[in-house]
Amino acid sequence: VYNLLKETVADLYIIAGDLIDLPFYSLGQSIEYADAQNFFHAMRRESKEQNIVLEEYVRSLLESGSLNGEMEGKARYYLDASRSAREVMLKKYQILENIFSAGRKAMIVTIPGNYDMDPAGTPLEGRSLHLRSVEVGSLTLAGYGGADVRTPGFPESHMVRYGGRSLKDTDSELYRFLDRARPDIIVAHHPAQGMLDSIGSLGSWGSPSLRTYCDTHDVMACLTGHVHESWGLRYAEGTLYLNP
Repeated sequence: VYNLLKETVADLYIIAGDLIDLPFYSLGQSIEYADAQNFFHAMRRESKEQNIVLEEYVRSLLESGSLNGEMEGKARYYLDASRSAREVMLKKYQILENIFSAGRKAMIVTIPGNYDMDPAGTPLEGRSLHLRSVEVGSLTLAGYGGADVRTPGFPESHMVRYGGRSLKDTDSELYRFLDRARPDIIVAHHPAQGMLDSIGSLGSWGSPSLRTYCDTHDVMACLTGHVHESWGLRYAEGTLYLNP
C-alpha cells in the first residue's frame, strides 16, 4: 500500500476490503489459532448451535465446566488469542492510517473485507464507506463490506455481518442500502453474481442482490474484490465491473 501510494498520482483511492493479511503478527500463530477455531467450530456444528458466535460458544463451554483439562486449555487459549487478535488488528489499522495520512492530499476510502473488523471504532473510521455514501465531485459513492463466507483464522466476533443475500433480492440489507443511497459507483467486497465471482469448481459465488440492483439502476461502476482468482473487467447492462 505504501509503495502504491508513493508511485502513483490520483485524486481518489478506493480499497475494496481485506486491508490486512492476518490478525496476528506471525503465520505460525495464525495457523495455531485456526486449528483451535476449526476444532471448536466442529463441536458447535455437532451441537447444532450454529447461531451462536464461536467465541460465545467456547465461553459457554468453559462456564459449564464440561471440558477436560486439555480441552479447557485449548478453550482458554482460543479466547485469549481472539482478544489479542483485536489488539493486533487495531495496531495494523493505525499503521495503515499513518501511511494514508502521511502528507497526501488524495482522498482514500475503504470498506472491510472478510479479513477485517468494521472500521467503526478503529483508526480508519473516518475513511470507512461501509454502509455509507460520499459525494466525490458530481459522483456518489456507496460502500458495503464483508462477504458471505466463513473465514478460518479470523475471530467470528469481529467479522462484519454480511447482509447481501435474502430469499428476495430486493429484501436484503445490501439492496435496501443501495436503494436509499442511489450511488453512481458501488464499492463492495463481495462481488455481484456472475461478475468476476468464480471460485474454481464452486462456480459463481457472487451476490444476486448486488447484481439485481446494478441491472435495474444507473450504476456507472461496481468495484469489488474478495474472489482473488477472478480479477479483471466486465461490462454489462451499462455497468463496468472491476475486481483488481
